[in-house]
Amino acid sequence: MKNSLSPNREEKASGDDKQNLQDLLPRYGTIIAEYAGEGTLRLNDKLETKCQFRAVQIANGLVLLMCNFTSKNDELISEFLKCTSFKHFAGNTLEGYETQAETSAQIVRRSIEEISGNCQLIFLPYKLYINIDKHKTANKIRFGLTNFEFFGTDEVEMIEDSGRAKSVSWSALQLDLKGEKVYIKQVDNYENEIGQIKASRDVGVTCEASVAIMVSKDIDTIKNNIGNLCDLISIARTKIQWIYYDLLENDVLISKVHELRMARKYNALPIISMMGSAGKEVKAFLETTYPIYAERRDPYRLHEGTIDAYLDAKGGSDLAEMRGAKLVVSMERLKALFLELQKSHTDECEHITEYIINEDDFEGLLPEIKKSLSSILKNNGFDKEVRGEIYSNLRCMNRISFMDLLKMLCKDINLTLSERELRLFIKSRNKLVHIGQFYCDVATAKERKSCAPLSDNYEEYRFLINVLDRVFLKLIGYNGPYINYLTGNKENI
Repeated sequence: MKNSLSPNREEKASGDDKQNLQDLLPRYGTIIAEYAGEGTLRLNDKLETKCQFRAVQIANGLVLLMCNFTSKNDELISEFLKCTSFKHFAGNTLEGYETQAETSAQIVRRSIEEISGNCQLIFLPYKLYINIDKHKTANKIRFGLTNFEFFGTDEVEMIEDSGRAKSVSWSALQLDLKGEKVYIKQVDNYENEIGQIKASRDVGVTCEASVAIMVSKDIDTIKNNIGNLCDLISIARTKIQWIYYDLLENDVLISKVHELRMARKYNALPIISMMGSAGKEVKAFLETTYPIYAERRDPYRLHEGTIDAYLDAKGGSDLAEMRGAKLVVSMERLKALFLELQKSHTDECEHITEYIINEDDFEGLLPEIKKSLSSILKNNGFDKEVRGEIYSNLRCMNRISFMDLLKMLCKDINLTLSERELRLFIKSRNKLVHIGQFYCDVATAKERKSCAPLSDNYEEYRFLINVLDRVFLKLIGYNGPYINYLTGNKENI
């Protein structure tokens, strides 16, 4: 389903249009949670109005709040027409649940009937709070996770569409993540949901992860830990993230929080099998890699675009050349972060830099190098302009090659790449970055002799995927079976 957001869209609505506007929210995607009621919308510190509201969360993480009100107040109407956000919203659902929306949201649509003064706006709150019972204290938190396809290790009772209970094998996972117990359970309509997601390459909630709330850990810490877990699963499968969480007391729901967290669509290039009898494999993968991921998350900025860039390169809809270029750029990012990490080492540690000799020492040698080179260039008839271009690139002589830096990174994460793999990756990287084509398509006869290309660009793209897959698996300390997309086989790393 296509989502069409139109920021600050203004309309003059007729009576027929007003009815149509009530049906707008489903057009943004599949609704997974919906609330309606009355509340107060404060546009700024001075102006506020009573309104009827309808709030939803879409399966892709989008949170939408639609407010309807009637006013003859010219000042309010004027502010309504020009505002780009709102100050505060609070209300009660038809069931009596207290509702609040976090401020500074973007308005995506507004309309007004000039004669009646009926106004409507739809905006994107960052968070939507639904307080069901404020007198109870939560002792469990439950997150809705998108796109996680798995077989678990436990049998649980599920509810069919008919309302009948049945036992389903392998539909839940019990995890121990550095002492924190996490219970992941497939949603009741899991088979239908995951089938639709895979067929349409869309997004949807497939399971919920529950964690006990302890005195020693606040909710923000638990949210951070579940975010780490989602990143780990994303490396293994496809982009996974949570988009809402519930607070419960003794398994009774007391509040819900829906967050504006745009989820990525399903990508069918998993590298860790999570199907069939692989429930134990996924449990072992997550429990053994979680501590190392937590240690390397910040230095390698795994939660700040590093993993997302890698997944986007694997699952994007771009041309193969663009996806290949994104893969090698992901490696460039890892290399740069690896070098940045070395700067934090103490003086007693062996430093790794991008320079062959100390940068300041080389700077002191430049005048002598330039003088010696100048004589050679002049004697061979090169003019001043050409000589100047060469002098401006002298500092590049002192940079360690990408090949050597890649070897250092692989050594640091305990990954072995053959000399052939290293040379082929560099050749592919150079062609994709500099001319936007695969090495196999543009390699010269001389280059083909020194480094034979793969048979076609599809095989070269799968080769790049395999190299990056192994790099990310070793970066999080994984040792075990994985899917090699170059050979199509399940192998050990």
